[in-house]
Amino acid sequence: MEKIRIFHSADPHGDMEAIKTYSEHIKKEKPDMAFIAGDLIDGVFTESQLEAYAKDMLQYKNEKEKLITVVIKEAKIKGEEEINKIFPLALLPAIAEEELEDESIIEQPNKPKGNFLSTKKLYEISNDPQPPIEIRSAITRYLNAREAYGKHTQTGKESMESQYRDIDSILEDTNCLVIPGNHDGKCLEGILLEKYIHKQGRTIKGIKIAGYGSSNARPAHIPGELLEDFPFCKIGNRTTKEVVYQGSEAGWFLIEKEPDIAVVHTPPMADEGIGVYFANEKPYLLLAGHIHQLIGVQKIGQNSHLVMPGKLGYHKGTEGFEELKTFAEIHMEKEGTENIALQPEKILYHQIKDGKIKPFMEYTLKDGVPAEKKYLSEDCVLLRGWM
Repeated sequence: MEKIRIFHSADPHGDMEAIKTYSEHIKKEKPDMAFIAGDLIDGVFTESQLEAYAKDMLQYKNEKEKLITVVIKEAKIKGEEEINKIFPLALLPAIAEEELEDESIIEQPNKPKGNFLSTKKLYEISNDPQPPIEIRSAITRYLNAREAYGKHTQTGKESMESQYRDIDSILEDTNCLVIPGNHDGKCLEGILLEKYIHKQGRTIKGIKIAGYGSSNARPAHIPGELLEDFPFCKIGNRTTKEVVYQGSEAGWFLIEKEPDIAVVHTPPMADEGIGVYFANEKPYLLLAGHIHQLIGVQKIGQNSHLVMPGKLGYHKGTEGFEELKTFAEIHMEKEGTENIALQPEKILYHQIKDGKIKPFMEYTLKDGVPAEKKYLSEDCVLLRGWM
């Protein structure tokens, strides 16, 4: 029987002091595994930048809708065939879905070039005297608004990268692994490459780990182009054509990976796909985050446990919980070397307060079932009504 110790945290939301305290604790205690399950940062703009971003984003959305309305109106008056000669109507869906290729706004390395219609075509139309003045004017206003909005996106990307570089430096010389949350961007992978396990699997001490981050909850204060995706998928049997899975890609990814420990940002109660995975596949541990108020452990089936760590950092939007910063320390027994079995013995919750690690709560488990819960901090009163 081998003893395994795991540190599990989530949602620091850019609280660098909390991340530093957590990192130093990892270095000191040397657990077998350590995780931050998403939302490493909270935002990308200062207050004044956010105000300008919101204004320009609204202007961009309005001009987009006006352009589409003008083109459809002109097509009804002059006929679709006639308008299509001067303004390809195929551009409209790309404009509506914001899928115009424009690398001056934001690089889209994962998007095949052939799938996007370039803004260059719109510039050509706006400078051509043949199209109706209404269309040319609408295009010009749209492109100006798009350019103004795009500058904020680039500013946000630079801020995001700077914060991730700081976090990468803080976590240096630790074995902490990370996944993105719904506040995190696609650029996280390139900066924390060695610690990044989103859509990846690893094996540590013979234990299979798989991670899947992000969420379908999209924060309005971060440009959507920057955020990590959380796609939906539908899987069918090629022979019978029967749908065998329908839900988030996260659920299907974990079903295919069959990890002993799954690390996700979105817990099963907040996503049907991950819920289906957890209920049916039953990993030994499902380590999640996202819901700040949930701090505790829940057993499903014979030997499967969901562990919610609370939030690692300060977060203004969590009413009553703003200052509460917690993470979990999971003690497990590992049996076997190939077909392993994992059984949690004890889960300690620690609180970061005044820059120090303090006891918060303790679960003792008997045969995998939470048998005793001890409250070790006066701040545990905040948990009333939660896990």
